Amino acid sequence: MKEPWAAEEQAKLNGSVGETSFIGYQKHSLHSRAEEVIASYPPAYVVGPTVSDEANILLTQDTELATVTLEEVTAEYMYSNPQGIYNLTLPEKLWTN
Repeated sequence: MKEPWAAEEQAKLNGSVGETSFIGYQKHSLHSRAEEVIASYPPAYVVGPTVSDEANILLTQDTELATVTLEEVTAEYMYSNPQGIYNLTLPEKLWTN
């Protein structure tokens, strides 16, 4: 039996995934094909390696203890398919404690 909030998130996913939002979600997600995959809204991503070495610096803030820089990078990504302990998007990654 699924939690009540899980059905609500499932309805949001089914209603909001389209051509302009969450592009490619239906192709990568397994939540509609595998019951053990946990659906979440908004969909979670698994971020992969960066595509280029150059970063676009969006913000730099100096403080007394540190300098904080917010950088935008281009990276590969896929939608996450979690099922509790494991993630079907990355089957080679084993659960560690």
